[in-house]
Amino acid sequence: MSLNDLRKGIASYGAGPQLDALPSADGMTWVPQPGANPAFSLLIGSLDGQQILAYLTRYGEKPREVRYCTRPPPDRPFNKSTSSMSTVTQDDVMKASLLSPFKYLAENSKPMKRKFSMLIRWYFLIKGYIDGLEGDQGDFCKRFSSAVKRIEEEKHDEEDGTQNRTRRNREAIEESPEPEDADSTYTLRSSSRTGKTHVTNGDKSEPQSPSVRSSRELRTSKGNHDLERLLEYLKDHNALYLLDNLPEVSEMQFVGQTSIPEAQPMKLFVGREAKSGDDIYAYMVSLARGFHEVRFYVQTALDEEPMKTETVSKQRLLHPFSKCYPKQPCVLEQSDRARLTLMVKFYFISAGIATDCVLKETKKYPERLRVALDYIADRMGPAAAKPPSHTKDEDDGATSTSAPNNPPKHRLSSESSYIDESDIQSTLALEPPRLPHHTRTPKSTSIFARKSAYSTAPRSQLPSRTTSPSTFPPITTTLDPSTSTFPPPSDIITTTTTTPSTPSMHPHRSTPKRSAEDAEFEDLARIVMKEQTLTREINALQHEMDVLEERKSIWMEKWQAQFETVNEKLEAVTRERVGVRMQFKKQRLGGGEE
Repeated sequence: MSLNDLRKGIASYGAGPQLDALPSADGMTWVPQPGANPAFSLLIGSLDGQQILAYLTRYGEKPREVRYCTRPPPDRPFNKSTSSMSTVTQDDVMKASLLSPFKYLAENSKPMKRKFSMLIRWYFLIKGYIDGLEGDQGDFCKRFSSAVKRIEEEKHDEEDGTQNRTRRNREAIEESPEPEDADSTYTLRSSSRTGKTHVTNGDKSEPQSPSVRSSRELRTSKGNHDLERLLEYLKDHNALYLLDNLPEVSEMQFVGQTSIPEAQPMKLFVGREAKSGDDIYAYMVSLARGFHEVRFYVQTALDEEPMKTETVSKQRLLHPFSKCYPKQPCVLEQSDRARLTLMVKFYFISAGIATDCVLKETKKYPERLRVALDYIADRMGPAAAKPPSHTKDEDDGATSTSAPNNPPKHRLSSESSYIDESDIQSTLALEPPRLPHHTRTPKSTSIFARKSAYSTAPRSQLPSRTTSPSTFPPITTTLDPSTSTFPPPSDIITTTTTTPSTPSMHPHRSTPKRSAEDAEFEDLARIVMKEQTLTREINALQHEMDVLEERKSIWMEKWQAQFETVNEKLEAVTRERVGVRMQFKKQRLGGGEE
């Protein structure tokens, strides 16, 4: 792909103006670098009074790799010897004082390091020192477009003086089984979203609390009321740090779509088909019953093929969608499908595309979002963002004072928290309707002039009753079977006092009034339960069919052996009869001649 084709590819993702705003390669400082390929290095900053140079190396037919070294400034006569040059790691470079535009991508996450290397390769390319870039050019355009957008955003923040440059110190998640080709931008890795840190005089930055880290997200969510509600919910539940495990909305790829009139005007790129490499998109469509449903399709060369949620989970998905279901191959549960579609809806909310609908349709969406974030954090393992120390201390104290009969709940044990979301998405288990044929002219649009925050669905909590036995009469909790509905009746609680003569300081809790939406969810829940029951029956019958097939196979083997034995005997007897007949004819002919 030529340089002009690369420019057009990057511009197709809405990053043309940002690409043109980059400093020119001719304005950079280039230094001869013996042994490099090409034999030049690029000055990108300084470290401990030494100049930092970036250069390319190549071993055999392998792709070029970016390397870094330091040397004394040339204006020091006693330091002009080439022997004084020493190599440095990229981690050291990320902590150094860098020049523009490199300083805007200096973040210690693997995806951002990769983008940093892409930027250096780009300058070598436009300078004319290399002929082209190795790897998937289409993927390079996708990833590099987000990099130049990030540079422009960070540059504006610096000019406004309202933000310090973001430092992300947590390593990102590696999901792709592909080799780590620095030019391959489709490695299904995402950057982490840690908080803003203040860097002063080169001192090591102090980690910020979730409330401080998400201050920018709280500001940029102005006008997006759904996102504000989600952020406030996470803040109230000390769960803002879980947002650090998600890539930013500006790093996700939304593309305009017009082929499905009843759907949202944008679709979200979630990954690629494992075999063909075709793009997989998610979109939200409004149903007649008043809900929005997430559906998927794969963009082939000729058409848009619908894809079931179970099939989507087996493809090469981007983070965090790849962390929404168990790692080991297994049959997806309703909670896994609901978790995947819930995260898709979250990005539509964060991007300001799906507004004033999801939170109205699903009252417990913030709660389920936090549960989903907890699940994703567990799937990420040690690489997940850690909660702030003060939150850990509070949790430890709460654990030590908890009653023995109330053990802490593990966050992966809350599968029931997804029941309503899975109800909405139950039709995804079936084949989605065929999409209309159309002439595809997709255009990638950059709809984010800002960075939107990311949210997760927390687990709901029943109001805690802290009445003291010495002050208030004893309270017994009873379940009313007549009002029992699905989900389990633990959600419906009535309280009655055993000593009504004693006044209670708390108002009597009545059974919550059922809304039309509750009735809708109950009907959906019954349908889901019936579908699950029928599925189990089908599985049992299928197992019985498999057993019968196995028995048939064994019987056929025995039958084949008996058939061959009898057939051999038949052939032997037939040959013997032919011999007898021949003998009879010979004797008869011989007797006639005599």
